[in-house]
Order: sequence, then C-alpha cells, then structure tokens
Amino acid sequence: LEATQFSTTTKLKGYTAWVAGAVDGIDGSEATTLNYDLRLKLATSFTGEDQLTTVLRSGNFDDSIFGTGLTFVETAMSSGNSVKIGRLFYTFPVGDSLSVTAGPIVRTDDASMYAGYATYYPSDLLLDFFTYGGAPTTNNLASTGSGMGAVYTLGGGFKLSGNYVAWSGADSSTGIATDEAESTSSWQLFYEGEVFDGNFLAQVGYSYDQGVGLAIGTADTTADRHGYSVAAAWKSADAGFLPSISTGYSWADVDGTSDDIDSWYVGLEWSDVFVAGNSFGAAIGEAPSFEDEDSST
Repeated sequence: LEATQFSTTTKLKGYTAWVAGAVDGIDGSEATTLNYDLRLKLATSFTGEDQLTTVLRSGNFDDSIFGTGLTFVETAMSSGNSVKIGRLFYTFPVGDSLSVTAGPIVRTDDASMYAGYATYYPSDLLLDFFTYGGAPTTNNLASTGSGMGAVYTLGGGFKLSGNYVAWSGADSSTGIATDEAESTSSWQLFYEGEVFDGNFLAQVGYSYDQGVGLAIGTADTTADRHGYSVAAAWKSADAGFLPSISTGYSWADVDGTSDDIDSWYVGLEWSDVFVAGNSFGAAIGEAPSFEDEDSST
C-alpha cells in the first residue's frame, strides 16, 4: 500500500466448534452426540472504511437436541453437511456519525444493524438464550433475510440503532415491506460509560415482529407482536475478585390475544481465572414463555 492509496483487500477468517453432549429426559433424547459448526468469513474492503461480508456456513446439528428449543447452543448450524451462504451484506459509513448496513442475507444483530448488547456475559459455546443480552423479544435472531439498518452515534456514550429484516424478502409473493411480509423491525438506545470505577452498559429496545416466530423459548407463535426490553451490565476496570454482572428483562404483547411473552436472566463472569485469558461464569434465567393476563395462576 502506498501512503495515499488503498487496494481492494479480502481477508479470510475461519472458525469451527465441535460440541459433545447429551440431554436426559427431553423428547426421549438421551444419546450422546458429537456435532460440528464451521464458519468461513470473507471480509472485503474497497475503500478502507467499508466492508462486504460473506459468510459460508456448514454444520450437522439437524437431528441433535442441541440444535432446537431451550437447549439451542450458539454454535448449532444445521445444513446437512452442505455449505450454505450464512450472511451476505455490505456496511459503509455516511459521514462521521452514521454507519449503514444492507444486504440480501442479514440478521438484526449484524454489523451496523444493532447498536450493541448490554452484557459482559460471554456467548462462546453457551446456550444461545444468554447471548441475547436480556433482549430476546427485541432482537429476534429468528429473522434472517433481506434488510437494512443503521447505527447513529449521538455522543456522550449513546448510540441509536434501527433496522428492518424481511425473512421472506426473497419471495416474490410476499417481498419486503408488505402486509404479507414476514419481518422484524427494531429500535434500540444503547449507552456505554464509566460507573463506580468500572465499565457500564445499558440498553432499552422496541421491536415489531410480523409473522415471525421467536428463535428460542416455549412461546411458539408467529402472531404479530410488540416487544420491549431493558438490560444493563457492569464490569470492574481491573480483573479480580469481583465478577462482571449482566442482567436483563424483556416482554412482548401478542396482537389479538391477552398473552404476554416474558423472559429474564442474570449472569456473573470472572475473568483471568487461574491463567490469563481463562474465564468462569454462571447464569440463570427464563427463556421467552407465555403469560396469560387473564389467568389467575
């Protein structure tokens, strides 16, 4: 590279995870399984400030209990060992404060689609529920398809994001932004700053789901929903005895019913346990489930 030039550059990043385990008493599934998830990410830049992202995915979680329901893990691709396009989107800046992402295969939490998760609880190889950062109803990972989003930096540690993803955006009978489209649109206000000699994260979110079910939990519905969430996390500036603390609560109103969908979680994580780079954590919570407002139980 010369001082005043930038050449088109593509970087390849590969990741694979192997998962062994068994679950007793769920749908009669008790056998031990060994599954894999493979990701190959191609990141191409044309100007040095933009990025075209292409992700190739393959996995064999199709018949594994770890690929569905409450036991869904973060690495649980189901492709029948075939290689598929997992993501295809383009991210570029507009001025100094606005970043935009758009593409035919994009998810609500990709690049500049979502301002950030208010959590320090790590996501690698853990149950996917805890990856949501307390916001499973306002950042619905079930919706992957045609869409776009943007993140605007307000200053003072605040960011505002908005996005729209049509799960059926490639279907000519439904398309994008129609009454028949299966889609998710969400908004989020995110904050990051220093509080009590540590780093503090917080977020409030809203989403509208149209004909798209939730990615996880027992609230199996494709009815239109209005979702809301609040979440916060704190981590000491120095790794030591104090763990990071992450918590969140989310709920959704289901149109045409008296049902609410609620979920919550609390997670603790200690960094650099015994050896630098190690971590130890524990979390508890309730994945999205129905609560009937008219019920006395």
